[in-house]
Amino acid sequence: MANNKTNNRQQAKEGRERERRGGASPPAPGFSLPIALVMTTLIFVGLIGTLRMRKHALEGRQTLSAVTGGRLMTADELAMYDGRRSGSMPIYIGILGQVYDVTAGKQHYGPGGSYSFFAGRDASRAYVTGKFQDDLSDDVRDLKPQEFSGLVDWRSFYQKHKKYKAVGKVVGRMYDAQGVSTPLLAMVEMKAAEYDAQMELVKKKEASGLVPKTCSFKWQGTLGVRCPVEEGGIHAECMMLTRGGSFAGVCRTRR
Repeated sequence: MANNKTNNRQQAKEGRERERRGGASPPAPGFSLPIALVMTTLIFVGLIGTLRMRKHALEGRQTLSAVTGGRLMTADELAMYDGRRSGSMPIYIGILGQVYDVTAGKQHYGPGGSYSFFAGRDASRAYVTGKFQDDLSDDVRDLKPQEFSGLVDWRSFYQKHKKYKAVGKVVGRMYDAQGVSTPLLAMVEMKAAEYDAQMELVKKKEASGLVPKTCSFKWQGTLGVRCPVEEGGIHAECMMLTRGGSFAGVCRTRR
C-alpha cells in the first residue's frame, strides 16, 4: 500500500514538472480512435460520392445514346464502317454529324458502288457541291443558304428512309464529346430554315401573280424561248432581265 502511494505521488510530481516545463502529457490510451473513425467515415463518404457521380455520368451517356438512336463515335471509328474491313461489318455514312446504317443499300454504298465514297465518313459538303473527290468533308462553314437547305433535305432523306437506320453521331464539327449539337449545326439549320421560308414566300407570290415566275432553264441569250407549259396549258415567254450585271430568265404569262 505504501509503495502504491509512493508511486502515485511520484507520477503526480512528474506530471506537474512536465506542465511547468511546457510539456504535454502522453495521450490516454484510445484518445486517437475517434479521430481515426471520423477520417475513415469521411473517406468512405467521399468514395461513395465519387462512385455515384460516375454512375450518373454513365447513366447520362446511356440516356443520350437512347435518345439519339445510337452511340457517339469519332471520325476514326466511323472510318472502320466503310464496307471494306469485313463482310460482316455494317456500312455507315455520316451527314451533318448524324450517322446512318446504309448496309441495306450496300450495292450503292459498298465497294464498287456509285456512292461508295460516302461510306465510313461524314462527307456533308460533297452532298451539295457534287465534288466527290475534293469535298469529301464535313466542313460546310462557307456554303450558301440554298446549299444548307439541300443538306438538311439530304439528312431528312436518311431520317425518313425505311431501310436506313440512325446509329449515332460523330464527335466533331456538328456534335461535341457529350453529343450536344454545336453552334455550327445550329447555324446550318437556321440558315436552311430561313432560305426555305423565303422560297415558300416567293412561291406564294408567284401563285398570286405578284411576281413573275422564274425560268426553269438557264438563259440562252435568245428572246422568244418558251417557258415550260404552265398549269392550265397556257404558254409563257421568257424575258431577259439584268440583275447586278448578269442575265436571268423570267417567265411572263402571255395574256
